[in-house]
Amino acid sequence: MPSLPTLPRRSGLERISIGLAGVLALIGAIGLGGWWMKIDALLLPGANLTPIRAEEALCFFVIGLVLLLREMGFRWAGWLAAVPAALGLLILGASFFNRDLRLGSLLVNGQLFDLAGTSSRVAAMAACCLSVGAIVLV
Repeated sequence: MPSLPTLPRRSGLERISIGLAGVLALIGAIGLGGWWMKIDALLLPGANLTPIRAEEALCFFVIGLVLLLREMGFRWAGWLAAVPAALGLLILGASFFNRDLRLGSLLVNGQLFDLAGTSSRVAAMAACCLSVGAIVLV
């Protein structure tokens, strides 16, 4: 009786990339959960660190989810990355024209304020990186 063929094993780099995609999705889920449940400890991981914005958390979650779905064989999942690509480009355009579109207020109620009382915005470099990463996935 012939033995059953074994399933192909994933290499170490493939397992690491799956783990990193899962961590990225988890960071996004924790950030969104912190905003929705109003838990500041989830949004401010350290005293001197910048809090994660709701827009960034959504982009991290969707990009991590797309990476995981593509690894499972769902090739159509790349089109889901159009959401963080568009969101990043909107944030980048708003930074270029020195406007605050307050896109995060569409996702959550409330706003983080710094000590001066002004609202914090997503950095232009972060928006650029999110846009480029998402466009590559599309």
